[in-house]
Amino acid sequence: MNTTTTHPRGNSYDDTVGRVIDYEKLAAFLIDCLLVTRQFRGVWDVPCGTGRLLSAMRKHCPDVPLFGLDISPQQLETARSRSLGCTLYENDVFALPDVMSASGSNRAFVHVGFCFFNSIPHAARVSLLSTVFQTPGAAGLGFEIQNSQFQEACFVCGKWYTQKLSSGGFLRSRSTRIAPDKKDLELEFLTDSGKRTVNERIFDWPVEQCVSDCFAAGWFSVERMKATYRETEHNLNSHWFVVCRKESA
Repeated sequence: MNTTTTHPRGNSYDDTVGRVIDYEKLAAFLIDCLLVTRQFRGVWDVPCGTGRLLSAMRKHCPDVPLFGLDISPQQLETARSRSLGCTLYENDVFALPDVMSASGSNRAFVHVGFCFFNSIPHAARVSLLSTVFQTPGAAGLGFEIQNSQFQEACFVCGKWYTQKLSSGGFLRSRSTRIAPDKKDLELEFLTDSGKRTVNERIFDWPVEQCVSDCFAAGWFSVERMKATYRETEHNLNSHWFVVCRKESA
């Protein structure tokens, strides 16, 4: 089952969507705030894209087993060129149980990055929650979702909004509601070298429903927190990071 077709792909990823994530901060968030390298025996980034998070993780925890999974050979080619010292696999996210079993990884933390759950319909994300829970080697799951309540309160559909990025350039965004539970998102990244654009289909997932779905999938504990690793103030308030565990921490 290919669930990645709605997610941004291609080697332009780092120059577009990747600009709104500070991967060094995200790595520190996972290591320091969630203590993933103390509570788990390895970390999986799914889908791992071009390996920017794995690269940042490797700098801070050289001895922790790191794994990446992505369906895009172009993304993985870039990831391998970073010389990460990680094990990378080309496959769909729903193949995680088989891939992790073959890898021998055990008691691992699975990170599903950059609002991937918002890029797939509700039935698919509920299935993915269950898939990760039923993966024997996975002991924890962390992922980002949009804070739809904050976004609805602060942003008017159809209107362009501009934010300055500390990494350089500007981000312009505009959303268009196309159904009660989904919208189209247009992103423009303006830099000295020109403009890059990304178009995404976003499926709403209110955080209360998300937490309920996680418990329904079997997870023992579910915690939500602000995405403090985000590039701008609007971005950190407009996203949640959700952590699920199979047993008490």
